[in-house]
Amino acid sequence: PIECNSTDVALLVSLMLDGNPEQTSWYLTTDDAVLFQPGEYGDDRTPLHQLCVPASESCLAFTVQDSAGDGFCCDSGNGQYSIWLDN
Repeated sequence: PIECNSTDVALLVSLMLDGNPEQTSWYLTTDDAVLFQPGEYGDDRTPLHQLCVPASESCLAFTVQDSAGDGFCCDSGNGQYSIWLDN
């Protein structure tokens, strides 16, 4: 697991993408800023991101987008995501 400094908490984002991982993007935001936005996935269908986010943030938004507009399910396989916050 990731170790964060005393003012942050660990956040893990685990994804299982469909057969078109290059179509999936996501970002993590606060009310004021984008905290994290990874690049394209290429062939990586099971990325895991370990982040340190400010413990002082009371509201984080996780947004997933699919550039084809068909989500990450169904005809191209079933995708999913999990998020863990260690506070």
